[in-house]
Amino acid sequence: MPDLKDITYSHDEEDVGAEADFSVLETTITVSHIPTTRVHKDHHVTQIIEEPKRVHHALKDPNWIEAMLEELLQFKMQKVWVIVDLLKGRTREEGIDYEEVFAPVARIEAVRLFLAYASFMGFLVYQMNVKSAFLYGTIEEEVYVCQPLGFEDPDYPDKVYKVVKALYGLHQAPRAWYETLANYLLENGFHRGRIDQTLFIKKQKGDILLVQ
Repeated sequence: MPDLKDITYSHDEEDVGAEADFSVLETTITVSHIPTTRVHKDHHVTQIIEEPKRVHHALKDPNWIEAMLEELLQFKMQKVWVIVDLLKGRTREEGIDYEEVFAPVARIEAVRLFLAYASFMGFLVYQMNVKSAFLYGTIEEEVYVCQPLGFEDPDYPDKVYKVVKALYGLHQAPRAWYETLANYLLENGFHRGRIDQTLFIKKQKGDILLVQ
């Protein structure tokens, strides 16, 4: 196989209209069956990209800092918490600090039946995601959390946050978000399925809308 050279371009007037002679090019290319490159399946631990296990590790990564700032901005926009004085000796006890924490989850059989019916009827199926969904739910109980390490309020470093919205990680979060979503759907003309309570149905002018 002839050596390949870099392609060059000429602006000389004598080259205008010139055509390449393809008859001198190779018509076949020989490829070796012996691999000339090696694919490594094992990599050194320093080459593995993984999530940081400690806060101080995350604070060394600009990408993580940017992500955390974006998350905290989302908290501020949705008024997730308010800064208050620290209360000593507070712990969470069921029946005192929180009640029901269970959030209904659709069974896989119901999801399959839903998709099969939609396919049979020729319905359009959309899969949607609500960004920071839990933050739309509100909680009634009093919950306090420390300020995030590395992102403390410089004016109130010794204070804590009182959580108002269903911050993920809390026992109440899944239930609070589900109740917010369910109430919104019910207020907008949907009704629950008789068999599957996670299925919401709305009929309007011959159309049917299913939400699960």
